[in-house]
Amino acid sequence: ARRLGMNESNWTNLPDAAQYTSARDMAILGRALIREFPEHRGLFQLSAIKLGRRVMPNHNGLIGRYPGADGMKTGFICSSGFNVVASATRDGRRLITVIMGSPSATERTIKAGELFDWGFSTPSPFSFGERTLEELPRSDVSEAPDMRPYVCGRGGPMPAEDEAGAVQANAAASGRI
Repeated sequence: ARRLGMNESNWTNLPDAAQYTSARDMAILGRALIREFPEHRGLFQLSAIKLGRRVMPNHNGLIGRYPGADGMKTGFICSSGFNVVASATRDGRRLITVIMGSPSATERTIKAGELFDWGFSTPSPFSFGERTLEELPRSDVSEAPDMRPYVCGRGGPMPAEDEAGAVQANAAASGRI
């Protein structure tokens, strides 16, 4: 992480409160995976994997639904909410978007799709000042917010990572994905 320039992360084991990261660091990690391990690119696009009798679906709601979406990584724990590092390629241009702290998998997917729409509609991924990822300012947030009360404190069932049906219904209604 340090070699890559990920200076806003501390890795322990989840759900340890001492573990944290930033969207900037996750974008750096996503870019490094693409650049340094191109032979494994297809793993991020799998729709599911089978372990014995168990089938584990890919929870990235963009795969197979957003034109050009080709991967990366989702995540969920109550304290950080629903997160995704997503990549998409269109007309030879690859973008990475990072969504952190969403209250649902559906919202995470829709927000990522909206960021891709915005990114692909701009002439350059750095049209906001021609800065590289490393030159973006560090976060001024001193402590990560605890999303537990918003995501898992509603008194209902534990939120599900797999909201594919809801994603499709919302996307179709909005015309975004």
